[in-house]
Amino acid sequence: TQALDTAYGGEHRRQVHRIDSSHPLPHTATATTSTTYHHGCRPPPSPVPPRATTTRRHHAPPPRATAGGAANAANRALRRQLRHAFAPRAPSCFKIRLAALSHGGGVRALSSDLSEMLKNGAAGGGGGGGVDAGAAEEVETGAETLTKVPKDAHTERPPRGRVDRNVDSLPPGSRVILIGDLHGNLIETEQLFANLRSTLGNTGLRRSKIVFLGDYVDRGPDSRGVIDFLLELRAARAVEDGTGGTYFIAGNHDLGMATFIGVPCCDEASVSAEALEATRNVAYKKGFFVHPVEGGMHYQGRRWGGSTVYNCHACFSSYGAGDADYTAESRERLVKAVPDAHKEFLQGLDLCHDAPIPFGPGRLICVHAGLSPDVPAEEQLERLRARDILSPSIQHPDDASRIPALHSRGAVIPMHRDLVGKAIVVSGHHGTMDVNSGDRIIMDLSGGTPSENRPLACMVLSATERFVVGHAESYVWPKSGPSGFGHGGAGVSAEAQAQRGGLLAGVGGVVS
Repeated sequence: TQALDTAYGGEHRRQVHRIDSSHPLPHTATATTSTTYHHGCRPPPSPVPPRATTTRRHHAPPPRATAGGAANAANRALRRQLRHAFAPRAPSCFKIRLAALSHGGGVRALSSDLSEMLKNGAAGGGGGGGVDAGAAEEVETGAETLTKVPKDAHTERPPRGRVDRNVDSLPPGSRVILIGDLHGNLIETEQLFANLRSTLGNTGLRRSKIVFLGDYVDRGPDSRGVIDFLLELRAARAVEDGTGGTYFIAGNHDLGMATFIGVPCCDEASVSAEALEATRNVAYKKGFFVHPVEGGMHYQGRRWGGSTVYNCHACFSSYGAGDADYTAESRERLVKAVPDAHKEFLQGLDLCHDAPIPFGPGRLICVHAGLSPDVPAEEQLERLRARDILSPSIQHPDDASRIPALHSRGAVIPMHRDLVGKAIVVSGHHGTMDVNSGDRIIMDLSGGTPSENRPLACMVLSATERFVVGHAESYVWPKSGPSGFGHGGAGVSAEAQAQRGGLLAGVGGVVS
């Protein structure tokens, strides 16, 4: 009680049973505090005035513990646990139910969310009610150890105020984390993963399948740092046991950079210089890199490094390659500055991720922008899986330089009619978030310019979960109650999808 009063001034508690802590509670008396908090959204003051301080005694209390008042120490330990459990750095959304029990003031966690943080405080089975000095049980609050533990029994503690659940009931790959456009924002990317770890726990995060939806470069200040982070993450998860896998698909910005530095996201053996150069519409007279390039260059590379459309200047700066002044020399500087590992990463990016999932509707398709409604879905997916960037099946019919799956806007937002009820289709790219339309998900809330209200974000999906985690801890979705999956179909009518597609076209002012 005192800990809650200290943390929230007394006005934010919903229900408090005041207890005289000078005596341990007898085994027939139990006091319970049940509270739900959302980070950044404290509950309103309770209209019920606080109860007067009372002492609950159903019979004479047991004798005071010896050895320095161990029973009272256990009661003080409970208050410290409450103080840390409700610290401002607690997880974005959690529910805590604690009970102070008798026989030595042992503490038992009644919520699985705190099962790892709060363990039985070595409660004895009778006689004296004191804490067993020989017990090896450990009760942690993230920063304090409440009972002494042998040195060889030490375990790594979670960060203070965090709940680190190292037991996850879902098998590897049963949970999917879908991460939106990162756009060179390294600090926010690191914070997003810190929040994922505090939300899912080490084991939960390790067992999750992670799919990045593309656009790792440009706009933000540290494109190089983001790719370094992704390479380190992939390497770390590759050597861990029981991971759900780590997958990366290309965005239009990544394709532009890759083709500009000569490592297009495709099988080089199947691409000729003439075919790459033929992707430029002859009607275009400016706004692209005009200098000849050995081996040819896809038009999106020329557009990336020859205009302000993609904001490649931030990428040049992050690699220490000077100014992007659209000269041949500027390209040479960038080609030399980009490490080989980064070139291999860009060249190896998939154009889509298409795999089965162990929950309805049984198939997950991730593509940066979406699928064109004018071409059968399976025909497009076949060519995307083959990374055939010159295939007419994935090129825009009126502009060979554009790949609708990576570049288009409104037309690719609705669920493709061939996949209704058959797959979950997820994209980034659009500078918005749409997670309430059944099996069609858009996850690009920040649009490359993250803030508290529009954070760098990801969606967590499983058979029982559907929620969003952002880099800003104050962001919580859903605000109230879970959101349905809509496994039976797209979740909205074709008319509503078309209307939403028109409204979202061009959202965020991003490159089309």
